[in-house]
Amino acid sequence: MAGHTQIDELAGAPSVSVAALRARGVSEKRLRAKSLVRPFRGIRAAGIAEDLAGRARQYAPRLRPGQAFGGTAAAATLGLPLPISADQDPVTIVVPRGAYRPRTAGIESISLLQQRLVVWRIDDIPVTSPILTLCTLARTLDVDALIVVADALMAPRDRYPQLRFDRPAATPERLAAALRVWAGAPGADRLRSALEEARPGVDSPMETPTRCLLVRAGLPEPEINGEIFYEGRLIAQPDLLYREAKVAIEYDGEQHFLDPKQRAHDLARDERLRALGWVVIRLSATMLGKPWQIVERVRTALARAPIAHASHARVAS
Repeated sequence: MAGHTQIDELAGAPSVSVAALRARGVSEKRLRAKSLVRPFRGIRAAGIAEDLAGRARQYAPRLRPGQAFGGTAAAATLGLPLPISADQDPVTIVVPRGAYRPRTAGIESISLLQQRLVVWRIDDIPVTSPILTLCTLARTLDVDALIVVADALMAPRDRYPQLRFDRPAATPERLAAALRVWAGAPGADRLRSALEEARPGVDSPMETPTRCLLVRAGLPEPEINGEIFYEGRLIAQPDLLYREAKVAIEYDGEQHFLDPKQRAHDLARDERLRALGWVVIRLSATMLGKPWQIVERVRTALARAPIAHASHARVAS
């Protein structure tokens, strides 16, 4: 009966190791009960976690001393922005070089030199530090996804509410130093390319692909979250802007569409900018599926800007 009570208590925990349950006196028959699921070998849980961070938490009781979550498992636990497909990734375990590497279904392991292994704890779960997590992500993510993560690490404010660490977690200098240490490791070339395009000051994961899209299309690099003042008063801080051309670019996230107050606030701000001669371009997630349209809207706005006409007039004369 005692074992039955302990099993019932499992519903309040993500998972418990079989060894721990046996130590509590749970019988082998109860361990084989159909009411328990087996997310990993040697683990019992009340249900299967639906996301990568949840699967990492369920495996956590099996971690040995010195092991930590890395790669997309660490990134998900830290709240870093990842591609949707990352939820299907195996859980990555990082171990010191020469130590035991777990081999079980749903798990992959990598080894690092002890001096490279910097471990944090999130909800008492060991994960690689944010910067080391970015480095381990370079093994599997493409350059664009790595830029999004690097931008998030350098974000100075709280526009990434899901992040589980103080901001900013990195600077361009610290990331450059990490790249030097990571030289020759898997994904180092992708990481180098990503850091060339990463920028501090980004407030949203969707600002990053928009900025990269414009620059790769040959347009000037926009200012990120620059403050616009009028008569000494802050009136707007667009996601991206071309200050001299008076072109502001705003990305509308879910809150803009779901929160009437937020939408009204955004529209009032746009009207203030337009009254001062600014062109305001509003983008959404669906528009990123047609990148050429975004480029043409911005290109047209820049071409019509007074500064552009003045420049052409000087050249003509």
